[in-house]
Amino acid sequence: PVKTNNKVNTQVLANSVPAAFVGQALQQGIQLPATHVLAQGMMVQKVKSPKLPNTPVKGSPVSTRYLTVAPSQPSVLWVTPSKLTAQQVAKQGNLLVAGSKQLLSTVWCGLGGQPLKEPLRYLHVSDICGLQVGVVGTRALEQARRVNRLKGLDDPRLDGKASEKLVSILYQGGAESLNVICQSTDHVNLLVQVLQQMRSVYQQAKVWVSAEALLLRYIWRDIDQDASGGSISPKEFALLLARINFHVSQPTHVYSQYQQQNGVPKQQHLTSSQIMDLLQQLKRVPPSSSGGLLRGGGGKGDKTMPTATDVIWDTHLGKDVESVSTEDFLTKFLHQAQGLTHYTLEDAQGLVATLRTMEQYSWGLETPSPEGMVTKRQLEIFLFDSLNAAYDPLALNYSEDDAGAARHSIAEYWINSSHNTYLTRDQLQSASSVQMYMNALRRGCKCLELDCWDGESVDGTNWPVIFHGHTLTSKILFRDVMLGIASFMKANPTTFPVVLSLENHCSLPFQDQMAADLQSILGDYIYIPTKQDEESLPCPQDLLGKIVIKGKRPPEKDEDDEVTEVEGDEEAKKPEEEEEPPKFSPALANMTLLHGAKYKNFDQSMALPTTHMHSIGESKIPKLLGKKKKTDNFATEWRAYNSTHMTRTYPKGARVDSSNYNPMMAWSVGSQLVALNFQ
Repeated sequence: PVKTNNKVNTQVLANSVPAAFVGQALQQGIQLPATHVLAQGMMVQKVKSPKLPNTPVKGSPVSTRYLTVAPSQPSVLWVTPSKLTAQQVAKQGNLLVAGSKQLLSTVWCGLGGQPLKEPLRYLHVSDICGLQVGVVGTRALEQARRVNRLKGLDDPRLDGKASEKLVSILYQGGAESLNVICQSTDHVNLLVQVLQQMRSVYQQAKVWVSAEALLLRYIWRDIDQDASGGSISPKEFALLLARINFHVSQPTHVYSQYQQQNGVPKQQHLTSSQIMDLLQQLKRVPPSSSGGLLRGGGGKGDKTMPTATDVIWDTHLGKDVESVSTEDFLTKFLHQAQGLTHYTLEDAQGLVATLRTMEQYSWGLETPSPEGMVTKRQLEIFLFDSLNAAYDPLALNYSEDDAGAARHSIAEYWINSSHNTYLTRDQLQSASSVQMYMNALRRGCKCLELDCWDGESVDGTNWPVIFHGHTLTSKILFRDVMLGIASFMKANPTTFPVVLSLENHCSLPFQDQMAADLQSILGDYIYIPTKQDEESLPCPQDLLGKIVIKGKRPPEKDEDDEVTEVEGDEEAKKPEEEEEPPKFSPALANMTLLHGAKYKNFDQSMALPTTHMHSIGESKIPKLLGKKKKTDNFATEWRAYNSTHMTRTYPKGARVDSSNYNPMMAWSVGSQLVALNFQ
């Protein structure tokens, strides 16, 4: 097993490569035995990604690769065409600085600068944003299939039991993925365990480093062209400024000026801590100083522009003061300026100790600031860090011990909701993909839309599909989406409830198949409604780890999501034009908590069971809110309705480019499911 040490050693000092503390924390926190299969090189089949979107991969869709995590450097996952030798593993630092850092990063030179026949590729732990296990949940995997999936056929490498050996490592915000087929489920577990531990230790360690230092660390190896590791030249400094979009007309002159002012020999390059100090000084140079000269250089460069931190410091902590005590920081800033009156002296002491450590690691300081004192530099770190988030972190406390934690009716919460979740781009001709559901779930979406239609019938088995009906968008199996959602629920067993908004266009036999797929794949994750729900909807705390179905329940005809009608709407159908109520699958209806009911007026709506809800289109929202009544207005009635019932709103059909409407009007009246395009 991999041994982990979650307690980060804050005595480690980083004074060479930016944020080296993070790498050292990983080395201390993860103890990978030399006999571990990943230390020796785990053989996998890498699924190739198509060169062009929506095109199959030519030739074999897989190639043999070896995944390696060196015990001496557990921050990097190597992806190589052959096993790394002991010499290469021992000298991975040389490999890392030999090439550009792109995602997936590619190293084209081996040890000693010799060109490689094939590139060595790697992923740094900071680039990995998620894992998907046991599911065809990326476009690359979907396009690697060599069968007609819409007929329910399984690819022997990817589907059925074979899917248990799939691991997708997501990076670049989930837009890209490394998809591999492991040799066994044991290898899957070992790979996932190590990657999760790497990410866990990294997330704990990086909080000790400021965002600016992390940015510098991310691009340091790119611009360090001579692979010196701990310093960069004047030419490399110019590249650095370009990478961070910092315009200075004479970067090499600024570099030389800093050397002169700080007694650095001209032949000696600047270290990371010196570069950080130089960048902080440049932030204070007025834009009118076109030469980008530093203070003390004469002329315009002598004048520095006060930053927001300067203004805040001078206003609340005093001018011409280099540092303040923890007590003054607590009373003058945290209490009086920030309004954090619940902070105690002990809280402030802990915060100041954290800021001191962050200052030390971010700037590479060999001599940190005095203990118990707060400097302007520490204040700036605090102001721009998540420690100073605008959202009150105490409001995120959903502990079951907290009597008020998510124990109100689910109707009293705004729910992160998506529209036509399956589409990758526009609403008319883009591809549909399970990956879009996985991306939405990873981004915190809790309401997924599924437009369900009849698909193929093969040997007596019906295969419902999801796509944007009456358009050129591609189709995916309803079953595949269920498999993707099941993998997310398995990985997140205590997640807040996920609502599946079914826009159901299926005939009765295909509805029965949908119910069978829901039951066989999601099973106990599905919340089965009770009679009590019709009087008051359940609370999120009681729905943790559950799937809630929104759809249609007999005997009432549901409004179609895309042609919602409101009272007095000139586009409303006349009674004689209405279609016959569709047939409903009893098995599917029994799983459905939220039933889409036709809107007539809010007086009637309030009398409906709380499980009945409305869907209102974007163009109808202002019309409805603009209506007046003798005693009240519709906004007040709608808000009252939403206090016990639920409303879903969605973009108008004219938004074929997957753009979004302003959600504020719908949110302002308490609409819970304000569906937005995630494309």
